[in-house]
Amino acid sequence: LLFSHIFFISSFTHTLLHLSSSSSSFFHFYHSSKTFNILIFFFSLPFFSFFILNTFLNYNYHIHYHPYFFPYSHLLILTNLFPFLYFNKTLFHNSHSNSLPYFYYFHYYLILHTSSLSLIISL
Repeated sequence: LLFSHIFFISSFTHTLLHLSSSSSSFFHFYHSSKTFNILIFFFSLPFFSFFILNTFLNYNYHIHYHPYFFPYSHLLILTNLFPFLYFNKTLFHNSHSNSLPYFYYFHYYLILHTSSLSLIISL
């Protein structure tokens, strides 16, 4: 009704549009939902599962190592005391790209020595 007043559609045309849409609305809804389901189950889900499987299988082939640590003097000014009592942490600590050389390669040390550590703990 609001649409007809805005665009000055006559009442006869409005009635015809309403009757034609109500008779085929279920037919249109059924086929659009069927098309949507076909698209999801036969295109989207297989592609999505393929990409997840590809990522999972190729995870071990793309190991990213830390670059070698180059100590820059302007990044290693440690004159202020922190509440941590040692200078290998900051208030905004990022262990992946830390400018402090301490524990820079600690993650890889843990990966290499976890099996030996577990053997020591089990003894």
